[in-house]
Amino acid sequence: MENCPTWSPSLARQRRKFTPPQAESTASKAGDSEGPDGGAGIICEDTWDESDCLTPRALICGVAVGSCVAAMNVSLGLKTGWGQGGSVTAAVVSYAIFQALKPALPFSPYEVNIAQTCASACGTMVAAGGLSSAVPALYLLGVPRSCATLICFSLAIASLGCLFGVPLRKPMIVEGQYRFPEGTTTYNTIRAMYASGAESASKALALFQWFVASFTFSITKYFLPVPSTVAFPVGPALSPFGFALELDPMLVSIGMMVGPATCASLALGGGFAWGVLAPAAQLMNLCPGPAMAMTGARGFILWPGITLLTVGALAQLVLALVDLVKSMRQGSPGAAEKRPPVEDHPEQVPQAVVRWGLLLASVGAMATMKIAFGLPVWHTAVALGLSTVLSYVAVRCVGETNINPIGGIGKVAQLLFAALAPGDLVANVMHATVAASGASQAGDMSTDFKTGFLLRASPWKQFRAQLVGVPFGAVVSVLVYKLFERAYDIGSITIVLGGLVATLWSRLHPTSFEESNQEVGSGILAGSGVATVIVAILTLSGVPPLWTR
Repeated sequence: MENCPTWSPSLARQRRKFTPPQAESTASKAGDSEGPDGGAGIICEDTWDESDCLTPRALICGVAVGSCVAAMNVSLGLKTGWGQGGSVTAAVVSYAIFQALKPALPFSPYEVNIAQTCASACGTMVAAGGLSSAVPALYLLGVPRSCATLICFSLAIASLGCLFGVPLRKPMIVEGQYRFPEGTTTYNTIRAMYASGAESASKALALFQWFVASFTFSITKYFLPVPSTVAFPVGPALSPFGFALELDPMLVSIGMMVGPATCASLALGGGFAWGVLAPAAQLMNLCPGPAMAMTGARGFILWPGITLLTVGALAQLVLALVDLVKSMRQGSPGAAEKRPPVEDHPEQVPQAVVRWGLLLASVGAMATMKIAFGLPVWHTAVALGLSTVLSYVAVRCVGETNINPIGGIGKVAQLLFAALAPGDLVANVMHATVAASGASQAGDMSTDFKTGFLLRASPWKQFRAQLVGVPFGAVVSVLVYKLFERAYDIGSITIVLGGLVATLWSRLHPTSFEESNQEVGSGILAGSGVATVIVAILTLSGVPPLWTR
């Protein structure tokens, strides 16, 4: 197999594509448009060199974009419990940056893949480190932890997740040919950007414009008397329960991206809980405290909410396991029309790296849990074993549906440790995080592997890009979380507004919606997330709003 020579204009007509032998006949028949998975391919315009894509500029770009995604995910996770991988956003932003800079050596699609992989690893460290779930829970329980402890914990667990994804690459991606929808979408985005400069410029411009608009609005809210909420006229009986429209661009953007069905479900749940259950509980004197206190309606409706959340997460996991068993009996998706196997890239992750990495990361995780949290080593070993098994389930689910059932995985771990360590809240929360976070990071690693497989990129280079993103993401995520912990009170129906916007947009201008919805939503989300960090710094620095001076 032959690599392309280094890019230069004089060699443009002499280059050959990096194409596995079995895929060459398919590519030639399709007019150089077929990828190894049968999708449209960009590789490689006879101009791109895959052998030297792990460049400093690609990694620096990935770390910079990923740090913004991580900061955004801290804010988003503390508000909603959700997070965004940011692969597509990172690909678009990375491409746009170097299109604007116009370097002498053009930014190749393989470098975009490296930047996107690094950024994705960096951005998902919020979930891997439990910064939107376990860590805030410990804080509310009066068990805060230092930055150093949280960074060490995040590094150990995220590294394990990356390593879990390596042995699953071949059966899930190369042989199984699962779609991994987000990975395939990222590949298609990169392909489209290099196929049509005008389309990619339009996407990047939409993302940038809405980033600026969201950032400006969020900063303006701090300095000027812009209303933060608009109260609903619900009458005196329901007014104590906080029925209002919160003017938060971040929540609007999430509503745009998740769609009207999810938004309607959230609206129905919120309306029933606060419009029916809460008033009824107060009338029956079941929660005599103030409405928004834990001794009042807020604490009362927490229990049915947790019950529904747990049952729903476990049901999702059971359904995923049922689908997993069915698919294992029937073979991989599309087995009836399965394409001939494609030769894999020769540059694989060395097995010695995987073995020694798993050993060192496991020891690091057990040491961190023992020293920082006082938890028995064998408890952590059980959690790591559970994470190893459930990573397979998570990766398979991500490959088939793009849904990682980490909620159900966490609940299973909590039920297990409720029996192993009854009454120990710290053990319950942290060991569930170990199990769920490892599976979460394995799913993210596999999604990036899918994009790289379609691009015919080196898995070894992708793996190293992930390992660059992980420590930067751990540091940025923990520092931003600690900033929010000091600046804000840790512990909406606005999402529905975003769903309404998306619905109207898709009906009135369907083509524009398909082309730009994700970019517009991502731009709003990123702008609001970065602005939240700036506002926290201003708050802690004692900078007063302009209108109070």
